[in-house]
Amino acid sequence: MNQRLIRILGGSTEHYPYALESKYPRILEQIMSLWDSDEIDHCFMDLMVTNRGDRVGFPPEVAAEIMYLSLVHAAQESPDKNKDIWDASSNLFVNFTPHATLENSWPAPPADIQNELKKLGFYVTPEGFFDAIEENNRAAVALFIQVPISTEIRDNRGWTPLMLAAFLGNIEITELLIKSSADINALDLGGNSALHWAVFGCHTACTRILIEHHARTDTRNNFGWTPLMQA
Repeated sequence: MNQRLIRILGGSTEHYPYALESKYPRILEQIMSLWDSDEIDHCFMDLMVTNRGDRVGFPPEVAAEIMYLSLVHAAQESPDKNKDIWDASSNLFVNFTPHATLENSWPAPPADIQNELKKLGFYVTPEGFFDAIEENNRAAVALFIQVPISTEIRDNRGWTPLMLAAFLGNIEITELLIKSSADINALDLGGNSALHWAVFGCHTACTRILIEHHARTDTRNNFGWTPLMQA
């Protein structure tokens, strides 16, 4: 682990970017080498804005960690630093912490649904719901929705189920969640909507269906970026 980064994170490893360090160590090294320079903003922008046609995109846990580091850096910037449209206001992130999963919001599931989900390999928990989305298991997601449960629960990244499905490009699950009245314009802690994440993940089909269902194309996240700017 990068000891300097641990100090920046207040001595805690709770939100240490383990996935980023494991899968993209050079990117983490680049971020840390530029942390105190004026180039760090451009570094984060290049990582989070889709401006190359051959871009594959990051796994969701890595993308979330990069976003988190950008928010931590924004929180530590000098308040009198000149800002432009690409810069985040440090005041927005001084108390930045991920959402806790809403365990207590879940009703007791019917026994038949619980048994079916267990057969599919999923526990009837909020984590199980997100696992089903991440594994692109439409049948399991449909069962979770039948519990019924809120489609607006958040994982520890502050993402709703729709945000995760859109980021992963799981078009069938994205459609299912939209039909189940998921809030298409909900925002995560960074001010990103499901449309931001669909564009970030380079998923054309998910982007199209979100727009067809009236996702706002002009919503600016906490960095001032609209989905169009990330396209």
